[in-house]
Amino acid sequence: MAHFEHVFVIVEENENYDEVIGNTKDMPYLNGLAAKYSVATNYYANTHPSINNYFYLTAGRSGTRSPWVGHLADKFPGEVAGDNIASVLTANGKTWKSYAESIPGAGYLGPDHFPYVKRHNPFAYFESVRQGKVFDIEIEGSDRAGAEAALKTAAEKLLANTVIENYRVEVMG
Repeated sequence: MAHFEHVFVIVEENENYDEVIGNTKDMPYLNGLAAKYSVATNYYANTHPSINNYFYLTAGRSGTRSPWVGHLADKFPGEVAGDNIASVLTANGKTWKSYAESIPGAGYLGPDHFPYVKRHNPFAYFESVRQGKVFDIEIEGSDRAGAEAALKTAAEKLLANTVIENYRVEVMG
C-alpha cells in the first residue's frame, strides 16, 4: 500500500468533470496533478443545495437541521457538532489546512463576503474547529519585547490554517 505524506481534496463548485479534467488549456497544473496522482471519478453529490454535500465530504453526514433543510440549507447560521475530518486528524496527531476561495482573511468566520461564500467552507461551521484554542508558551530570558515578538511570530504561523480564530498575545510576568 502506498504511503502519502500529503492528501489534497480539491472541490470545484458548479463545474462538470469534463470542464475540469482534460481542460489543459485553462487548468494545466491541476490536470498535471490529476495525471500524476489520482482522481475520484465515482463521487456524486448527495443532496441539493451544496452545503450538506460539503458536510458529507468532511463529516460523513448532513450538518444542517430544521428549519434549514432543502432550499433553506445554504442559509444555515449555526455550528455543527461531532466528528469531522479535521477533528479526527487532530486527535491522531496529524495536521491539516483548509484553503477557501476568496476568504476575506485568515480565521474569518463571518457571513458571505463577495466573492467568498461561507457555505463552500464547511470548516467554518464545525464546533471543534471554531472553539478557541489556548497555548501556553514559556520563553526564557528577560527581554519582554523580544518575547512578545517571538510569540506574535508563532501566532502568525498558527494562522496559516484559515479557520483558526483570531489570537491575542499576553506576556506574563
